[in-house]
Formats: sequence, C-alpha cells, structure tokens
Amino acid sequence: MSEEAKLNFKFNFVLGDSKWSKRIAALKIDQLTAVRVSGVQTIATAAEAIAMGDVTVAGLSYFRNLDEDNNILIGFDDGGFIDFLELEPGEFAFMRLSVNAPYAISLVAACELEYCIFQRNP
Repeated sequence: MSEEAKLNFKFNFVLGDSKWSKRIAALKIDQLTAVRVSGVQTIATAAEAIAMGDVTVAGLSYFRNLDEDNNILIGFDDGGFIDFLELEPGEFAFMRLSVNAPYAISLVAACELEYCIFQRNP
C-alpha cells in the first residue's frame, strides 16, 4: 500500500509592476519509503558525483546553491558531463530526477550545494 507525501509551495515574483504568484497546497505524491540522503557537498570545478548514501534509485530531489557568487550545474555523466539544471547563487530547485547518478560542477570556484534526494518508488 502506498503512502502519500504532502508538499506545499508558495511562489511570489515581484519586479517593478510585474507580479506573479502561485500557491500549490497539499500536493500529494505517492511515496513508499522515507529513505533519503541530505546534506551539503562542496562542488569543485570538475564534475563530481553527488553523494547518494543509502538511496539506490533517485526520486524526488531538492538542490540549493549556497554560494553568493558562483553558479552550479547539475547533470549526469554520459562519457562527459551533461547538465540539465543551472543554479545561480542562492537559487533552488525541486524536481523528480530521471537519472540515478546525478553529478554537479561549479563554473568558477568551489561552491556549497545543499541537497536532499529521496529514494524513488520501486
């Protein structure tokens, strides 16, 4: 039997007269396990695997660039690094990963990446 994880999001964008907001309350996601890995990893200027801990199949994921000056790319290694996400300083992203072994690289200097990756349902 499946368990449901509940997520709440609220977005507000304001730039001069331009405004946009969105609230997603109690988004329910089927999740069979609470297995996850989380922490802060120093990301260098060479692509490196993000530590997966006990997670064997990546699922729901959160990433945040803690650096104040440099961008971080998230991606995968397919004989060479291929990015699918760029985080500018302070930015974050929440997504379901479609790759099981995510990698990261900093564009200029070593940066801190905060992350949490949940085990995908079997």
